[in-house]
Amino acid sequence: TILRKAWVERERLTFPIVALPVAMTEQPESFFKNKLMWVGFTIAGLITLINGLNYLYPNVPYIPIKRVDYQIAASGPLVGLGKVRVAFYFFAISLGFLMPLDLSFSLYAFYFLYKLEGLAVNLLGVPPESKFPYTTSQSFGAYMAIFFVAVWGLRGHLKEVWRIAFSSNAAGEDAVEPMRYRNAIIGFGVSSLFMLLFAKYAGMQPHVAIVFFAIYLAIVVMITRIRSEFGFPVHDMHDTGPDQTLVRLTGTLPYDRPTLGAFSVFWWMNRVFRSNPMPHQLEAMKMAGSDSGAQRSMFKAVLLA
Repeated sequence: TILRKAWVERERLTFPIVALPVAMTEQPESFFKNKLMWVGFTIAGLITLINGLNYLYPNVPYIPIKRVDYQIAASGPLVGLGKVRVAFYFFAISLGFLMPLDLSFSLYAFYFLYKLEGLAVNLLGVPPESKFPYTTSQSFGAYMAIFFVAVWGLRGHLKEVWRIAFSSNAAGEDAVEPMRYRNAIIGFGVSSLFMLLFAKYAGMQPHVAIVFFAIYLAIVVMITRIRSEFGFPVHDMHDTGPDQTLVRLTGTLPYDRPTLGAFSVFWWMNRVFRSNPMPHQLEAMKMAGSDSGAQRSMFKAVLLA
């Protein structure tokens, strides 16, 4: 609720993933009568159906589309390039067409840079078990950079949100939002306090719990920003949760055993972030438009779901 107006109306982020459901609902006749759409749907659907039958009945032939890793070189200096993963996932191919070209280009460019890093490390004689050049930590640093840039761009909006929430002269300025700014801020504060207390009684040291959930919040806001701006179809983000990040930064010695044990309590939401709810919630608000009634109805639907 706090971010909706800034990203949806002011910056007018493109929300590429929303394009498909919006086309289905706003222009159903032109969408469902599109012959090319049905050709693509039939090809993807038949291959997926055949492979599903192969899983249940191995006699049915299998059409290879799942990911396969190919080793670039078995020996010599090119071993450092590692493996190349090839897959033909239809959802990724189709959503790739909705992505901006600069994002598509960056995916290729940084993938090759990542491979060249591995080659350079191998040529320098750095042992593989060292995990150098720490690509997971590089990724986390990039994620945090995106977060801080996004928050810096929101500084004026956040001041306005606070003013509207707690000023007697701003009544009705947030009427179009899914909920009042004051309710959103109070709800965020109460729920954050609950999570910190839950973590404390689960065994986590209080100061560690604050840092833990601050990192978690930064990650989910960053994911939401990327999805809203670029429509990134998948954000697995393995090994970048606050639990693993904190241990990588400081080692295990600063944390007592109950704290390390409490980390595992939240493993279900920190292992990967591909099903995080925040991007879906903002995309739902985008689809609801700028009508206050539609926003409130969508808000109730999201709560029910």
